[in-house]
Amino acid sequence: MQDELHSMRVAPKRSDVSDDRPMSFEEKQALCASIQTLPVEHLNMIVNIIQQGMPQSQQDDEIEIDIDAMPPTMLRAIERYIEEVGKKKGADEAGKD
Repeated sequence: MQDELHSMRVAPKRSDVSDDRPMSFEEKQALCASIQTLPVEHLNMIVNIIQQGMPQSQQDDEIEIDIDAMPPTMLRAIERYIEEVGKKKGADEAGKD
């Protein structure tokens, strides 16, 4: 999981989008909605991304996320992870046909 996190930070999948490009309000809303629909097994990776970017959030069992306080690089890392999960899910579903 750590290797996955490191590769997401080092090499953005979409070279046309800057990793530190601020997210619009609509993008943040979509990101929040995507996080809420993730299967439980993928939430640990989201927590790891947040904890690495905001170490003070490691103190509690629960994490309250202020998405507006998160740096764009962290938001983009979460966005890329969710996109990867979606691609894998789509490939898995296509293989079942």
